[in-house]
Amino acid sequence: MDKLRPQSDVNSQPPPDSTNTKVLLAILAFFVIGSLFLVWKHNFSSAAIALAQAEARIACSRKIHAIAKAIQGYKDEHGSFPPAFTQDESGRPLHSWRTLILPYLGERALYAKIDLSQPWDSEVNRKASETVVDAYQCTLEPGTGLNTNYFAVIFDRGVMAGPGQTKPEQITDGLDNTVLIVEGPPGKSISWIEPNDLSFREFLEFDWESKMSHHVGGTHVAMADGKIFFITISIDQRKLLSMLTASGGEPIDLGW
Repeated sequence: MDKLRPQSDVNSQPPPDSTNTKVLLAILAFFVIGSLFLVWKHNFSSAAIALAQAEARIACSRKIHAIAKAIQGYKDEHGSFPPAFTQDESGRPLHSWRTLILPYLGERALYAKIDLSQPWDSEVNRKASETVVDAYQCTLEPGTGLNTNYFAVIFDRGVMAGPGQTKPEQITDGLDNTVLIVEGPPGKSISWIEPNDLSFREFLEFDWESKMSHHVGGTHVAMADGKIFFITISIDQRKLLSMLTASGGEPIDLGW
């Protein structure tokens, strides 16, 4: 007689080992949560950067507006726009328009310390040159606060052509159609007291495709009537040239 084989007792079998499954699920959950966190962090960081850039752009717009308003104050008192620079008898530049408009920026005390008969970098003017003028510093400009990126465009057909002064009635293209000052590229940063500005060629050769200023996508300009605009990389170069001339007679449709 054959011996009966013992029947398998299903209930006596150990339950399937779920340890590996739990580990895999935990790993999967970790990666899912980690990925979601990275996405959130990226979006949060991008939003924070965009907000900071927007705030800096607004701050610079206010500063260049204050500068344009100070130039208007100079014009109202003197009957003309300030010269790009003053010069001595030999033709050497002494001081820039930024020095000349200090009283209209609320910096009369600083202006009184400057000897206009001596060069901007002379020892007698050293203390003044080491004074921060907040209106002249872009909030994104690194350093001590003594440098500026706000410039006139030195151009024989522009508002500031050199040591000469331009009267409002000479700007036949219209004050609202003519660029007065601009915010320049980071690489051009200079001492605010230095009689150094942008040449016409330098302005036209801005890196229009990427970095025109510390701000993404464009740069600020102040028109001769004091209004401030943010011009972008999409601006037509012919329109830009028309905006620089004070009496060029070119038709201009700024489309602001």
